[in-house]
Amino acid sequence: MVHSCPQKWSQWLSLTEFWYNTTFHSVHGLTPIEDLYGYPPKHFGITIMDACTVLDMQEWLQNRNTMLEHIQHNLNRAQQRMKHQSDKHRLEDSF
Repeated sequence: MVHSCPQKWSQWLSLTEFWYNTTFHSVHGLTPIEDLYGYPPKHFGITIMDACTVLDMQEWLQNRNTMLEHIQHNLNRAQQRMKHQSDKHRLEDSF
């Protein structure tokens, strides 16, 4: 993320953290926020671009959606790499 967006990554760091903390984790079956607080997180801000009439806000929402897709892609790729590395050392035992 830092290498692909060197000028803007810090502006979207909070969105990265929010997306990660609201994403389902297969280990415990919950999102980290649900696991910590006991209830699902509330979404913040405007999510529908059509509801916004301010042009600057529409542009910001469009940039946010683009960055969110980029964040999701990079975090999923990192997760797949970690799983691949972990699976290298896993053995199938049968009893």
